[in-house]
Amino acid sequence: QYIGEHPSEVVGLTINELVDRSKASYTSVSRFCKKMGYVGFKELKADLANDIIYESQDISSIPDVICTTGMSAEDILQHVYASSIQVLEDCMTITDLEMIDTVVNKMLSAHSIHFIGTGFSGLSAQYACTKFFRIGLPCIFEPDTTIRRMRISLTQKDDLVFAISSSGRSKEIVECARIAKKCGASVVSLSDFTFSALSKVSDWNLYTTPRNMNIFMNIDMPLTIGQLMVLDTIYVFCCRKLEKRATERYHLTQIATDEEKL
Repeated sequence: QYIGEHPSEVVGLTINELVDRSKASYTSVSRFCKKMGYVGFKELKADLANDIIYESQDISSIPDVICTTGMSAEDILQHVYASSIQVLEDCMTITDLEMIDTVVNKMLSAHSIHFIGTGFSGLSAQYACTKFFRIGLPCIFEPDTTIRRMRISLTQKDDLVFAISSSGRSKEIVECARIAKKCGASVVSLSDFTFSALSKVSDWNLYTTPRNMNIFMNIDMPLTIGQLMVLDTIYVFCCRKLEKRATERYHLTQIATDEEKL
């Protein structure tokens, strides 16, 4: 109750200070954090700080794209575009450039990068693999779930698993991330929620929207747009750091595809 009434204040408190002000015991605060799914009070404060930032920036909730019988073709077009633009604007607002830079450095130093995802997020994972291998990164995308698990079970310390899940709760992807961690590999996640089963197991987390666990969309199309925006941003960061190497590798793949055209 105290956290809900004084969120901005709690962000700057230590756990002992919260104990004194809320009149609760240290054990109660610790148990509350764990019951909420956090490792400890520090992680809870970080998530609380994000919520405060999002609210102060007046980020609107994402509208569902609903088509009714009374809508004209122009109405549908404007509504679809407005929904997609809203996702992109919200995604840009919450993008952590320092986190992007950290992920880029990990990708550039990785022995192999496994892009994993299912459903629409699987399409984003395949898209990412197709883009990044063209600039020389050792990328892997495996659509078959059984072979994917086998590949992940063979990852090692210098390997990176890039897990994409819109909800952050895809059982298959979360399990692959856990397998990778047991093998010593690092895990990057890309999802729509700042707190999820996937974000808890990942080393670095990227997000597409400022939604919380109580706000869901009924469709996946705009969310995929957010995923592609984050992936494209990482791609450009990689190109900037690789410079001439990226240009040379991309040019070679361009030549190969040009030969297929009439």
